[in-house]
Amino acid sequence: MLDFEELRVLMREKLKGTVWGTSKYFEEVWMNGLRVKAFSMLDPRVGWKVLDVGCGDGWSTIQNAIMYGQVFFLGIDLYEAEDAHANAKLFELSNCDFIEGNIFTMNFRETFEAVMLYFSLGNICAGKGDVAMLLRKIREFLKRKGKLLIVEPFQDDFREINKLNIVYEISGIKGVGEEKETILNLNDVINCLSTLDFHIVKKVKYEFSWKVSEREFLEYFGLPRLPFKLSEYYYRDKPKRATVIVAFKH
Repeated sequence: MLDFEELRVLMREKLKGTVWGTSKYFEEVWMNGLRVKAFSMLDPRVGWKVLDVGCGDGWSTIQNAIMYGQVFFLGIDLYEAEDAHANAKLFELSNCDFIEGNIFTMNFRETFEAVMLYFSLGNICAGKGDVAMLLRKIREFLKRKGKLLIVEPFQDDFREINKLNIVYEISGIKGVGEEKETILNLNDVINCLSTLDFHIVKKVKYEFSWKVSEREFLEYFGLPRLPFKLSEYYYRDKPKRATVIVAFKH
């Protein structure tokens, strides 16, 4: 099995000549190795089947499929499954696949040893009612003692979250599939997990080293100036910190 640095070098080499190979976009793909570092906390085993919910353009699925060649990964996304397929082809992987669909209408009865949500919970769920409905569905998918990985920036992972929300409202920025994008409350998610009889075995914070300049921030939002002073600049999907939760189904 590759180590994290070997994986980073391999990905950098394979992505040469693509938009993802540029310095700017590669760092967004790699994210300080968090996609594989977080999944490694599940202690994955040979023969596992893993569901990546809200996989987007597939990088959490792809990186872990490269790292764990004897684990099968299935990514599901409402909009970007075709993009994920195209990205996976760059690595000629045979142990992952992607489907386009609505996770709430899927039926995988006790199929998976693990389910992961990587920066997708707040895109799928608009509040704690949605979170409870999604986690209940995921519980159906997991085998007995199946593991759940959530990697997500929550409200307490952002400084000045209220100011950031105002900037989003002023700019009207909405990505495809992110019309209801929400930064969730960590305690709401913890309470939902407990109510649904998930046992939390790990909850850690992960820091990012990337920086967003004021100029980049203003260009992204299409604003000539800010309505107030900010101590630092970040986006909802590029925070300074995220929370990693590992739980298992009782």
